[in-house]
Amino acid sequence: MLNLIKNFKLIPMKLIEIDLEKALQIAWQNNLYAYDAFYLEVAKRLRLPLITFDTVMGKIGKTLGLNILGG
Repeated sequence: MLNLIKNFKLIPMKLIEIDLEKALQIAWQNNLYAYDAFYLEVAKRLRLPLITFDTVMGKIGKTLGLNILGG
């Protein structure tokens, strides 16, 4: 577990503005919580891979054309 936390700390992170309208559209269309849709919206807009271990988010991300990393 400590190794996993150590590796996650190596991932660069910064705050990004959310396009709220697009995020809520993703949430509504996919029956998701807005919180989950925020990550999908940002990853799609910035053309970034999405790291998730959530099967549903991974499937939705793939339908949005995202590269999914995780289990």
